[in-house]
Amino acid sequence: MEKSLTDVIKEALIGKKIKLYKVLDKCNSTKGLEYFVTQKDNLYHPKKCQIIGESHGFIKSIETETLEYDGDWYDIIVVDDNDSPVNVSGFNSITSKFEII
Repeated sequence: MEKSLTDVIKEALIGKKIKLYKVLDKCNSTKGLEYFVTQKDNLYHPKKCQIIGESHGFIKSIETETLEYDGDWYDIIVVDDNDSPVNVSGFNSITSKFEII
């Protein structure tokens, strides 16, 4: 049986509940921008970012694409309990790390 890695990843992860960390990023605004990351140490601007809470989300879909110069790219859509998209930063690489709960 032949299967693509993308299909294997989709079968293993779609519908899984994952841990998220809520971030307040004050890099571009004094009020700050809120988003989520999957790892505490995955902050783009560590001096101006702060973890302000924990939450969870569900992996809804995974789209993949092969880019000529950048290699493989994954667009992983995470949703909340109400099926609304959640802004998760840094979760679009085969090397991304996350905790399934």
